[in-house]
This record gives sequence, structure tokens and C-alpha cells, in this order.
Amino acid sequence: MTDAIPDRPEAISPEWLTDRLRASGTLTSASVASLDCEPISEGMGFAGVVARLTPTYTRSEPGAPETLVVKMASPHDSTRDLLVDLSRVTYIDSSGIASLVEALQRADRAGLGLGLVSVSAEALRVFELARLDKVFAIHSDLGSALAAAG
Repeated sequence: MTDAIPDRPEAISPEWLTDRLRASGTLTSASVASLDCEPISEGMGFAGVVARLTPTYTRSEPGAPETLVVKMASPHDSTRDLLVDLSRVTYIDSSGIASLVEALQRADRAGLGLGLVSVSAEALRVFELARLDKVFAIHSDLGSALAAAG
């Protein structure tokens, strides 16, 4: 089985898709012979690339999907970062901080950035006391966050 996950829809090979469909139990005897890839959405402004895959099989098999839709990370770095708007947060406790730290860790594992925007003075004080203002990218407003992203 090919373990590497393709980084864009057109990089999905018939062999890779066959492996995945067999691993899920969707295919048992047929294989994907060829694959048509039609972009549905992509480009700046989208948080990912979405495409419709239409496989052709080596033989008919009940339950084999006629089409599949895949969503993959955007190739544009500027759309791969996440911003959390805290402008309406005037109080944050340890559970709120823990949720943001967990989100930051998940974003980091996924190769994404996570920044905080418009943090109120009250909430910022909590981040500073926990020394998390050194961990999170904190921006005064959306404009400065977007400028920092390039």
C-alpha cells in the first residue's frame, strides 16, 4: 500500500486510489484503471482545493463509487493560516486558554499557522500572565494580521 498522501488532486494515482478503496472495503476485486480529475474550486480565497474524481475500473464491482470529491490543503501559503478573532471576548478562563492551546498544537501538526486577532486588554492580560503572548502570534487587528501573513 502506498502510504504517502498526495498533496494535490491531480497527484492522486489510480494505484493510490485503488489501495484506499480496498483498505476501506469498497473494492474487493476491481482496480482503478484511470482517473479523471475535475477541479471544483481552487485559488486565492479558498481555504483548500476541491476536485471531483471520476474513476474508470478494470471491471464492474457493486458499490464502487462513480465519482468522489476530494478536498486538500491550499497550495497558497497565505490561505493556510488560521486567525481567531477575540474582539468580543472580555473574559477568558483556563478552559478557553486550553482550547486555544490545543487548536494551536493541532494547527502546528497540520503545518498551519494560528494567530489571534483583536485581543481585548482583559484577555491579553491573561495571555501575558501565562506567558502565552510569546507563544501565540497576537495581532491588534485583521489588517495587521493579513499584512504579517504576506
